[in-house]
Amino acid sequence: MVKIEQTGGRLTEEEILHGKNDAYGIYQINWKGEGREYAFLSFDSLRAKGKAPERKDYQLVYSDILETDENRDSLFIKFNLAHPSDFTGHSLSISDILVLKKNGEIHVSYVDMIGFVPLADFYKEPVLRSVEQITKTTRGFTAEGHSGTWHTMQMQEFHNEKFFQMRHDEFGKQVADIIVNEQGQVIAEDLWHGFSPEAMKLIGEYLLDKSLHDKKEAAYILSADKG
Repeated sequence: MVKIEQTGGRLTEEEILHGKNDAYGIYQINWKGEGREYAFLSFDSLRAKGKAPERKDYQLVYSDILETDENRDSLFIKFNLAHPSDFTGHSLSISDILVLKKNGEIHVSYVDMIGFVPLADFYKEPVLRSVEQITKTTRGFTAEGHSGTWHTMQMQEFHNEKFFQMRHDEFGKQVADIIVNEQGQVIAEDLWHGFSPEAMKLIGEYLLDKSLHDKKEAAYILSADKG
């Protein structure tokens, strides 16, 4: 299980999920991690980037016993207008996660611009991306830093290296495409027009960085060869 940083509250994550009492927890983005890239984004904006809230990007900032008259709406008001004295997070806002356990059932919600979005997979461990060679027929590919799976739309070759435009298997055109190389490395993201000038610029930067790296490696080998 991913280790989550905890900053405040009476209960640990384990006690929230598996304790006897009804309970709640508030998670906010851990600014030390990659989640800072989507802090305060609406759920639609997050999905447009092909991403989903990941537990590893959050820290548990507050937790307590859930009183019989408390629910998501009352907690939203409480953590905006009447913070507990030991609460050190920011007022409950977009991109925060609210977890409620009531009568043994766990309900996880993403705080959106209006209301809440249920999250079924927040506590699931991320699937490790399998190393594979990307081809024109690839489907079900899992890209690092992106949720869900992807399939190939088209391929372009530049400087003897192949690049693939990938589209989300579930959401299709509703989310931006990505471009990866044959090894599955994400080269460009947030793309709505395939191999656009913007995408070509990013591919060019990748090829340039790779070329410089190869030259440094070659220089090292030559300098190490006393012959």
